[in-house]
Amino acid sequence: MTTLRARCAPTLALLIAAFIADVARAQAPPPPPDVAVVATLNVQRSDDWLGMHYEILRTAEESAKPLLLSVPAGKGASRAISIMRPKFTITLTTAHTDVLQCIVKGKVSGADAQQTLPAFMLAVVERGAGVGDGVRLEYGLFAVPARLVELRIEDR
Repeated sequence: MTTLRARCAPTLALLIAAFIADVARAQAPPPPPDVAVVATLNVQRSDDWLGMHYEILRTAEESAKPLLLSVPAGKGASRAISIMRPKFTITLTTAHTDVLQCIVKGKVSGADAQQTLPAFMLAVVERGAGVGDGVRLEYGLFAVPARLVELRIEDR
């Protein structure tokens, strides 16, 4: 009888451990959903912008290359959001040929959104009207200053 118990004990312990792990996995919360964002920016036409625009045009449509949008947050710090798979709409008007309107649509991952989006929005609000020229777009190897006109959080 004791030999039967000795042989069954490791198997029973393994089954109990597997059951507990299964229950723990079932109780883990699902990851937060991605957050859709739309940023409208005014960008000065420059060599840096032309380089970034070239990078945008040559990047595959479903590229995983993110767009980093950052704003200064005082004392040399900055707050940034990373927009995954950004889609760009560029508008050039003949009235203002030196300023382009750039609309960026994309998503901030759910986990990143919880960490970075509130801090980014707070930095924008704290800077007030002066935030316009303090926004920085980074895509690939290029970075350009821009004026943030509007930031929309969609589908929430």
